[in-house]
Amino acid sequence: MRTVVGLFLLVTLLAACTQAPQPFRHERTGFDTSSLRLRDGGTVQVLPVEGTSIAMKEMLARALAESLAARNIPATEKPLNNPAYKVRGQVVLSDAKDRSRNLGSIYWTFMDRTNTVIHETSQAIRGDTYQWEYGDQALITALVDTAADTFAGYLQDATERKAIAQDKAENTVTFSMGPIKGAQGDGKAALTKAMSLTLRQFGARVRPSSDSNTYKLSADLEILKPFEGKQRIQIAWIVNAPDGEELGRIQQHNQLDVGVLQGKWGRLAYDISRAAMPGIGQVVERHRQERDFEASRTQQSTTAAPGRREKLVIPPF
Repeated sequence: MRTVVGLFLLVTLLAACTQAPQPFRHERTGFDTSSLRLRDGGTVQVLPVEGTSIAMKEMLARALAESLAARNIPATEKPLNNPAYKVRGQVVLSDAKDRSRNLGSIYWTFMDRTNTVIHETSQAIRGDTYQWEYGDQALITALVDTAADTFAGYLQDATERKAIAQDKAENTVTFSMGPIKGAQGDGKAALTKAMSLTLRQFGARVRPSSDSNTYKLSADLEILKPFEGKQRIQIAWIVNAPDGEELGRIQQHNQLDVGVLQGKWGRLAYDISRAAMPGIGQVVERHRQERDFEASRTQQSTTAAPGRREKLVIPPF
């Protein structure tokens, strides 16, 4: 089963080449921090978070730097010479057998360049053990956004804080899950659950019903008859705009051992979902760019679109 991740092939069917986006993270990635300036001209350095694994300490530091950048505060987790401000984190995990979603605490210290403490705060780490061990994006985001809001209070005025909050609310992508057709075994339920979690891990919201701002994501599966002990599966993830227009299909295909698709999908469903994320993000990002361009063209009476704007080519599945 572990070989499935490397074997899944993803094809995003676009007619024009575009820069690969950061799926659903519009409010916190893609910042050119060279244009951001604090009042004293400095930068915030996020130090490695202590008390946790190497992978988690890097994810926490990077996520906090991105969250500060999303608030127009120049920040980096990379080493700096004499940064204006520094943030240090210390994780203390609970050793209780039944932690009941209280996994521990993270202690933040916000300092100036002389190591004088400006503010200290602690946060409870609330979630399931697997979320912490797996590096769940929703859990990490909740931690760093709360800390970033606190630190930003020392570096922003009220107008800046209001503008950032409004931008974040307007740019978060929301999905509802549509039907999963053609799955065998528990594939329908497993893919719905796995894709919902994966979308949240990548920064999107997932809602049970659609509204005028919600994208719809569904899937068509075709499972071919077994041949020489193998069974071929083809998946098309279908992205629909809030108005119902089909924006594109992200196609995956693979060949698995006979019987795998007739039982519990388990980790396979998560492998499929994560492999589809870059393509889903690209479809949504392109639609949002075109929507924003049309709005600006209407306001400014312009007629030429920036770059190539061919429609998505969607061949038969």
